[in-house]
Amino acid sequence: MTTERTLPDSDFLSKTGTWIQNATPAYKVDYFKTTTIKNSLIRFVGVLDQPYLYKNLNGELTGISYDLILLMQRNLGFQFEILLAEDGSYGSKRPDGSWTGMMGYLTENRADMSANFMFALSDRLQAADMSINLVQSGLLMLLKRTIHPLDFFNVFYPFSWYVWISIMFSMVVLSVTLFVSDKISPNKSDKPMFSFMASFFLVLSSFLMSKVETEPRKPSARLFTLLLWFSTLFYMTTYVSNLVPFLVKPDESVPFTTITELQNATSYRAIFWNNSIAYTTVQRRWPNLVQTAKANWPEDMLQPSAAAAVETLKSNDRYVYIDSATTINYQKTKDCVLKTYGPLEEVVYETTMIRKNYPFTNEVRSFLNSVRYSEYQNLEKKYFGLNRCPTSVINPADKIPLSFSYFAGLFAAVGIGSVLGFLYIILHWVYRKVVLWLARRRSRNKLEYGKTYEAEIIKITKEGVWVKIEGRQEVFFIANNSLHSDPTKIKTAKSLQLRVRQKIQVQYFGKDSATNNRIFARLFENSEWLQAERNRVVDSDSD
Repeated sequence: MTTERTLPDSDFLSKTGTWIQNATPAYKVDYFKTTTIKNSLIRFVGVLDQPYLYKNLNGELTGISYDLILLMQRNLGFQFEILLAEDGSYGSKRPDGSWTGMMGYLTENRADMSANFMFALSDRLQAADMSINLVQSGLLMLLKRTIHPLDFFNVFYPFSWYVWISIMFSMVVLSVTLFVSDKISPNKSDKPMFSFMASFFLVLSSFLMSKVETEPRKPSARLFTLLLWFSTLFYMTTYVSNLVPFLVKPDESVPFTTITELQNATSYRAIFWNNSIAYTTVQRRWPNLVQTAKANWPEDMLQPSAAAAVETLKSNDRYVYIDSATTINYQKTKDCVLKTYGPLEEVVYETTMIRKNYPFTNEVRSFLNSVRYSEYQNLEKKYFGLNRCPTSVINPADKIPLSFSYFAGLFAAVGIGSVLGFLYIILHWVYRKVVLWLARRRSRNKLEYGKTYEAEIIKITKEGVWVKIEGRQEVFFIANNSLHSDPTKIKTAKSLQLRVRQKIQVQYFGKDSATNNRIFARLFENSEWLQAERNRVVDSDSD
């Protein structure tokens, strides 16, 4: 690109150009014959690299380097043109000693100065001169901010699993302590003893900061409860204080802090801007990292530009972009999802390079040194002040999206608690039904005085028979004199033609007060002895 130039004022008695007959324009200015920088033409060489030199939406050049050139032009009065290096690189030394990129333009006298700032490396200083140390720089790593992964147990992450297990264990211990302390305390009729379930639910409600209807009444239990509530207050505040930063801040932990450690982080991939000095430096300083990248992700390792590297980086949070600190910091200010990692490595200064034997080197150095701490800092603020992610406030991009999936663990815990609550109610209902059924069964099986039962003969002896009442497991003995209607006439079961497994009707007359045996008699209608026996037995069934 060549800027619009006007004819400079001629110095007194000095040749500034040549008149050419029948030519347009007729006057050709010879800038290189001037003896002062004011009337000279400075040829700058650069590459498109934000924030140094790039094109805006209108296709015009802009950037820190371009604005600095304009500042130099206003004060030193020179004209300039900007050439773009054909290979788009800053320049590296070839095996034959020649240079690529911008350094090639300077060493071959095709350009006078570099527009972009460059690392002042020793091999470059042998091939060209530097102006002044403008910016302290080096290598930095750029990564995409990683958000907490959404999973089932997000709400439990503020505490480790060891802490949660300890809390559950302490709840059981505190429940037992409350139950025992309430049990051994002096008891009164108006202050009933606390049950274990009531103790457990009181401790559970204290940890959940909720209220229960059942409260301890004894002084010892009340004192224990007050201390428990005071302790759970610290527990809850600690949980909330750990939960809030977890919700607001992203997870920025990575398994490395330096480029050297990055070589061993196999799950991360290093990418570079092709032909950049950062890539050349990494090749020399960390060859294993470059070899690993070439072997495993050669398609993505080298990017055509810094912007392309950032887009690749944003597409995968496992990529690590390594470049100069100025480029990395500028890219970070443009997007809140990016973050720099690690310390500044391979610290060097960035400067503008000047070709050897350039006649106005001292004038350029003097001017740059005069504006280094004033106008140049204003240029930095102009481009780096576009930071959309100030550190003094919480960035919206850093906030975790509070969606249903994030609180899935909490909702699941509430759901499980509700299911367990309903299950407890159902089991409690079943338990009461079973207890009631058993009570009714016992009441049905209870022998009632004077009631008639059906019995089965299971054994016959000389003294009587052994029978089993239907619905009961016990066996009872009925003497021979209770097997017929006239007990004055002794008859045996054999004489009465009774047999095993025969069903007979018997009537219960309670327990014998002397032997505590149950009294049964075979039932006969219109039996005078049976009626007399009913009147005689007064000892009712105590079962």
